Amino acid sequence: MTSVDVKQIWTTAIETMQAFGPFYRDEMLKAIEDSGLENRWFPLHLARGIEPEPLSVKRYYALGPYPNIETRVAILEELAETAYMDKVGEDAYRVTEPGKALVEGIFEAAHISLGKVSFLADEEMAEIAALLKKLVKAVEAGAEPPAKWPLEHSRATDPGEGSSYASQIDQYLTDLYFFREGAHIAAWEPYGVAGYVWETLTFLWNEEEEANTGAALAERLQGRGYTEEDYAQALEKLVEMGWAEAVKDGYQITEQGRRIRDEGEAETDRICFSSWDGLSEAEQAKLYTLLTRLKAKLGELTEEKEAQAV
Repeated sequence: MTSVDVKQIWTTAIETMQAFGPFYRDEMLKAIEDSGLENRWFPLHLARGIEPEPLSVKRYYALGPYPNIETRVAILEELAETAYMDKVGEDAYRVTEPGKALVEGIFEAAHISLGKVSFLADEEMAEIAALLKKLVKAVEAGAEPPAKWPLEHSRATDPGEGSSYASQIDQYLTDLYFFREGAHIAAWEPYGVAGYVWETLTFLWNEEEEANTGAALAERLQGRGYTEEDYAQALEKLVEMGWAEAVKDGYQITEQGRRIRDEGEAETDRICFSSWDGLSEAEQAKLYTLLTRLKAKLGELTEEKEAQAV
């Protein structure tokens, strides 16, 4: 069997994960709406992922260093006034039993919805789930990165082997996605810049003309909790470091900045794929073939679903 580049497998895996969305998104959003918490429910999920250990502000930031931590702490404080979370220290919070039940209900709605649809034959779905489980176990046991917090939190929503194969596959694909998120954080942290500064560099690296000023970045990243002035300061910080330069219509990445960002991406890949030899070349090729078939089937079913909704 011909070997496959791990990046090809990765791309197909993430595209497959995204293709599952139409088959559980509405039910999951309904459960979130019923909770009355809207986007404030997610910290409960993060806290549930490590309970009984409390969720510290430091860990909350480490899990996702791109949004403004002050706005996130404000949400934690709001949740601490509800029955779903308790404040247990100056900067630590613990999910309550009602909070855990709420989170479990949201993910259960997604898992039940996925279990109602027939995708590929059970034999193929079972094989995909088994290969992905083996891969997730390998990256869990791998030496890098030393802290795997995003992966640990993702694993907390595992529906178990008694669930549908679709739910298991979606879970393992999500685990791999968050493992890469952790790998990327580990790759750029040694540069000593704040998360929102690194994210600003990434937009310049991608040469997105509509995201190369403070105003444009604030507009594109409204959910991050940073202002136009904050992103303007990030751009100036990049100029100060020699990673960006001012131009007529905003800012652009410099040669040095591109080299740094390229290095960060290469290090992300190195960490991310460092344990993928947990699958043999034959198993990797088989996984790629099966994921390609599943992604195609998901696309077909989505088209049918959309046609029926018209």
